[in-house]
Amino acid sequence: MNISAEDAKSLLRKWQEERRIIQVGLISSLTTGGHLIGRIERIDDTLRIDATSLNKTGYSFALILDFSDAQEFRFEDWRDSPPEFTDQIRDICDSQLFIDLGNCHCELYALKTKAELS
Repeated sequence: MNISAEDAKSLLRKWQEERRIIQVGLISSLTTGGHLIGRIERIDDTLRIDATSLNKTGYSFALILDFSDAQEFRFEDWRDSPPEFTDQIRDICDSQLFIDLGNCHCELYALKTKAELS
C-alpha cells in the first residue's frame, strides 16, 4: 500500500530502534543494481544504512538516500509478495519498504530477528 513520506520515516525509525538488519536493493534495470546489508544509522533529511555495526570495515558500504528524491513510498509484507516469493519472504522478512526514486527503485527488507526466526 502507498504511504506518506512521514509514515515511511516512522517505519524506518521503528526499524532503527529495533536495530533490524536491513537488506537493501537499489535497482535501475533488470540487469543493473546493487545490494547491501546493514542497519539504519541515520534518519533526518537523508537515510543512511551501513554495515558499521556488523563488521569493522562496514562503513564504506552504505546507502545514502535523500528523501527529497523519493517520488513514492510503498509498504508491504509477505502477503503482498508475488506467489513465487511468498514462502521465502514470510520466513525471513518482517516487512518491506519500496521507494520509487524516478530513475531507480530502492527496496528495503527488514529481516526478522533471531527471536522471530526461532
